[in-house]
Amino acid sequence: MKIVLKNVGKRFNRDWIFRKLNFEFNSSDAYVILGANGSGKSTLLQVIGGNALSSEGAIDYFDGGGKAIPVENLYKQLSFASPYLDLLEELTLLESIEFHQKFKPFYPGLDPLKIVALTGLEKVEGQTTEVFFFRHETTCSIGPGRIK
Repeated sequence: MKIVLKNVGKRFNRDWIFRKLNFEFNSSDAYVILGANGSGKSTLLQVIGGNALSSEGAIDYFDGGGKAIPVENLYKQLSFASPYLDLLEELTLLESIEFHQKFKPFYPGLDPLKIVALTGLEKVEGQTTEVFFFRHETTCSIGPGRIK
């Protein structure tokens, strides 16, 4: 797969997060996007992945043979994972995988049970996905007491 960015930019209100990006991503290569917190790394990935619209420019997607991929079919070719995307906590791990399979079919030969085995999570396949979330509490001190 190849993704071509042509003068791509993203703006929130009057502030440009990034502008006039020109780049070509090839699936055979690996990339690193570096930047400080809040610099637009996740936004850039959302735009590249088709999960957010750019404010300017164009992004073209091509399969391995060079054939253009319409953006409405992009979900069949790309996946996006990030810490702020949530799972449905009410579903078990296996139900969650089956749910996602309805939107994006797995490669031939894979099924939900094989995916559970590949991830090494067989012991928790029947548990709800809330067990996979790491939650931390922020504690701040106000005078002699503490508030969580």
